[in-house]
Amino acid sequence: SMYGRFLNRKLEALGLSYRLESLATVLFEQLAEEENLHYLTMRGLRRISRWLVLFQRALWVDGISGRGLGARIDMLESGLRHGNLTIDQFINIFQFASRTLREIVRDAILSLYETDVERILPHYLSGDSESLPDRERTHMKFEAFLRDQMSSAFALQQLDNLISRILSTLTYEAETFSKPLRNLLMSYDIDKCYMPLVSRNDSPPDPILCGHKASFLRRMVGFGYPVPAGFIVTTEVHRTWETLMAFRDLRKHNLTIMRQHLAEVERQTGRRFGDPSNPLLLSVRSGSAISMPGILDTFLNVGINEEIAEGLARKPRLAWAAWDSYRRFLQLWGLSYGVPQEVFDRIFEEYKQRYSVEKKASFTETQIRSVALACRGAIFDHGVQIVDDPVLQLRHCIQRVIQSWDADRAKLYRREMKIADDWGTAVLIQAMVYGNLDERSGTGVLFTRNPRKKTSGVSLYGDFVLKSQGEDVVRGVVETFPVSEEQRRMSGQQAPLSLESHFGEIFGELNRIAEDLVLVRGFNHQEIEFTFEDRDVRSFYVLQARDIISSDTSMVTIFVPTPELDRSYLTQGIGVGGGALSGRVAHNEKDIDELWKRYPDSKIILVRPNTVPEDMHMIFTADGLLTSRGGATSHAAVAAQRIGRTCVVGCRALHVDERAGKTTIGDREIVSGDFISINGFDGSVYSGRHDVKQ
Repeated sequence: SMYGRFLNRKLEALGLSYRLESLATVLFEQLAEEENLHYLTMRGLRRISRWLVLFQRALWVDGISGRGLGARIDMLESGLRHGNLTIDQFINIFQFASRTLREIVRDAILSLYETDVERILPHYLSGDSESLPDRERTHMKFEAFLRDQMSSAFALQQLDNLISRILSTLTYEAETFSKPLRNLLMSYDIDKCYMPLVSRNDSPPDPILCGHKASFLRRMVGFGYPVPAGFIVTTEVHRTWETLMAFRDLRKHNLTIMRQHLAEVERQTGRRFGDPSNPLLLSVRSGSAISMPGILDTFLNVGINEEIAEGLARKPRLAWAAWDSYRRFLQLWGLSYGVPQEVFDRIFEEYKQRYSVEKKASFTETQIRSVALACRGAIFDHGVQIVDDPVLQLRHCIQRVIQSWDADRAKLYRREMKIADDWGTAVLIQAMVYGNLDERSGTGVLFTRNPRKKTSGVSLYGDFVLKSQGEDVVRGVVETFPVSEEQRRMSGQQAPLSLESHFGEIFGELNRIAEDLVLVRGFNHQEIEFTFEDRDVRSFYVLQARDIISSDTSMVTIFVPTPELDRSYLTQGIGVGGGALSGRVAHNEKDIDELWKRYPDSKIILVRPNTVPEDMHMIFTADGLLTSRGGATSHAAVAAQRIGRTCVVGCRALHVDERAGKTTIGDREIVSGDFISINGFDGSVYSGRHDVKQ
């Protein structure tokens, strides 16, 4: 005022304390809102334990002793340290905390006013017009007074609400779920369920939680290599899958976190998931801590449907790729739900004949659209429903990948390879790269060391294909080209091109990455999967890398050179494992069973057009493998190397009719039970049985 300014520091301090209490009260309320208390786990209880310490301090600030509450906090922290308390035990701890809170209310509020209430309040109620008896009116007013006191006490009401909500949730969990499911729920940690591919340089690799594939990709992102944007659904989700399926609130919260990671991928790519005008499509791939190549389910182009394919087809260079991508998604969806591969093969053959086309890459945009819709119809004909909503589609694909861990082929592979069932699988979600745009785009798999050379330096060797996506190379269903010019010359096959000759920038970048990994950073030689959308290196991405499975080539078996061996020569393929092997031909599982019964001492060579994960039982049972398609990095080649089978792939002269149980090479016909000889080192194939030597 004009007469000066009055300042009382005590009043200022009192006002400040009121304002700070109000702010703290709001922050306490926000704590409970930010944490999802619809379910409780060990991770949530640890956070609550830290909150209770803050509440205890707040009570002290308000002059209320929190020693009783401190004893309950000590018990809770002790239980969390031990980590083996049950939900029922945690219920007891919070029941004790609730009783302690009632004691605090009695000591700090009730005891102060209770003795004088009947003496004082009637004087203030004498003019009250209510017709209730004096004693009852006194208690009603006193209850209202107590509620006001409790609500104005610093943090007391918020603490009471928090403990009540905790007890309600824990009681619901105890009454709803079985004991094993409750224990699994308590160990669930939402913070471990999802991880971005982009990690800090000081973040240690975690192959157990992220899987080997995603863990190594995170490292490569840190090395500065081009890796498609994405995130990881960790093995924590697989481990607690039963609980997630049983508990709706848990599942809902988990999906909320997944959408946050999906939104980050949208931000990085500038595309929107489910938007027909600018769609983001995703790959959904498995990834255990111990690699199981080709065994678990994989989905490509997730987030697509007929409407989105139409929208994608209107973008530059994507008219053909949009429908090819939809076809690929549908095919992988059908295979996951048990539609036989032969169904899709027949569709391709039918449309190739209809349009006089030799290769699928030669279909026009209209024709490949017809193929895609025919695949869709075939899936429906087999009683399989297709999810068109992009978000639900993504959820279903994640679920199918996780459930494929318990598929028969996966159990067989783990049993034969002595891999524990307990590892579980992570799921790697990444933005799709369109290697199927046109003849300027492609995909491939290479080794950083040529298996035909004994040198330890970097010498790229592998396969790639144009206008395609990754599973074509792995499944060996298309004609591939060599990666390097050296490989093209060594193969003896007159391939019209190599990656090195026609895509020099891409080859150079792969060679730089290989040298950096092996020579500079000291990793083992790697098998690298890659893709590119154009000749420009800026369109190039690494999709995965893993250690090469090395075989000892210092001592291999070879066929004894004889004139008879020369006369029986049939064809040449790509040798990818083992040495010389003679055995009886089998085309399917029935052949293998019959041959084992009739000729228990004979070796068996499985002859197939190509292999798929469902063939693993036959591959394990047979002694050798011969395919008409695929290259050194195909599923057949990788599987044979890992389990130590003699293998020759990519024999283009072979025409395999597995239903009829026969194979033709030129004018020569080989039926199931006939002898055939293969050399897994040089790829040669002979008729009949021949002697071998070391």
